[in-house]
Amino acid sequence: MNKTMKQPPILILDLNPVNNPWRVYPLGASIVAEEAYKLGYYPICKSWEDVTVSESSLFNLLNSENWRLIAISIRNIDNTKGIDTHIYFPFLLKYLKTISNKAAEKTIVGGPGFTIFPIPILIKTGLRYGIIGGIEKKWKKVLEIIQSGGKLADIPEIKIFEKNNRQHYNESKNYREAIEPLPTKIWFKTKNIWNRIGFNTQVGCSQHCLYCVYPTISGDKKKYRDEFETIDYIKLWKNIGIETFDLVDDVFNDNCDHTIKMCKAWLKDRNRFYWRAYLSPTNVDKEISKLYSNSGCIEAILGIDSLSNIILHKLKKSFTVDDIAKCSESLKKEGISVCFTFILGSEFETKATLKKTIKNLWLLKPDKISVQYGIRLLPGSMLANKYNLNQSDLFYPNFSISKSLNLNKIKRIFEETAPKIENRHTA
Repeated sequence: MNKTMKQPPILILDLNPVNNPWRVYPLGASIVAEEAYKLGYYPICKSWEDVTVSESSLFNLLNSENWRLIAISIRNIDNTKGIDTHIYFPFLLKYLKTISNKAAEKTIVGGPGFTIFPIPILIKTGLRYGIIGGIEKKWKKVLEIIQSGGKLADIPEIKIFEKNNRQHYNESKNYREAIEPLPTKIWFKTKNIWNRIGFNTQVGCSQHCLYCVYPTISGDKKKYRDEFETIDYIKLWKNIGIETFDLVDDVFNDNCDHTIKMCKAWLKDRNRFYWRAYLSPTNVDKEISKLYSNSGCIEAILGIDSLSNIILHKLKKSFTVDDIAKCSESLKKEGISVCFTFILGSEFETKATLKKTIKNLWLLKPDKISVQYGIRLLPGSMLANKYNLNQSDLFYPNFSISKSLNLNKIKRIFEETAPKIENRHTA
């Protein structure tokens, strides 16, 4: 233990059971640890692997220290696939109840999964406190109150409450005031666990896709990271041999000026690394593609959902099939691998729109594809609001699916008639 630390240790748990197709390093939980460290706490960070080694692993961990505070990050509730759906929460519930029984009054929950479903998670687990969305000032306030001898129960913003026989949460919207600094240390053990390391250059999403909850998770106002901060973070990982990174911005090129500034800084630094990112087909031309390639881009994931303009319009996408074609061609010419992600079989899908998507896929032929069938309805999205569905209605998967084609038929048609292209999630 760092002898300069005066506070009792706090436990940071990344409870993300997903390891397929890859294991993603917990950036959010690392930021939580870093902020605690800055205030004089001694954070001990444990991942899903640490608490599931044996039946007694978590119990032993909870009893190993007089924890001042326990912070839990919940990322994934399920995999959102209409076919081959995997629901992770039952696996999590066992461990969360163990924590609740032992230390509910000093445990706080956060992360993307919790941000979408705060009320059901707290009710089902018996836990009482949580932070929606970004942590910045909220987490610091928690730490300062605990540091001064207070309790989580003293902080109204993080509590659920009952009104008219229904559970409510004090924060109805994620008002994000800033972007949290990237960690300056590697907080979670790295050997043989994480095969994807990511960082963000911005938070917030200005897109308005019909089914999406990024504005709930990330906030609806853009906040940008300093380019030199990202360079320092890259160097931190390069020192232990990591050369390739995932940019986990919702949409990296949402703001073209920001994208250009980042790429030029990385190029100028000459500390060569490689990166992948989710891009919008807009704001990508020959010059931008060349800049991406020169700054280390090896893969662009285009979240297009469909290659039918009818479907793109229905899903409130900000681009057309023509935009997708131009973007893809521009990126490929610079040697950047292009992946199209599809959501097939939504309530708007017809045989004609599916046929159009397959026809255009033959014409454009990306290097990789990723396909899911049906739209997983999530609370707070425009599509869920259309049906007046709330957190409790949607906690276990509920899908928007085609009225004229069942999902298995759509899958069969696509697999039999679309070109054979590598599936990114099984690569």
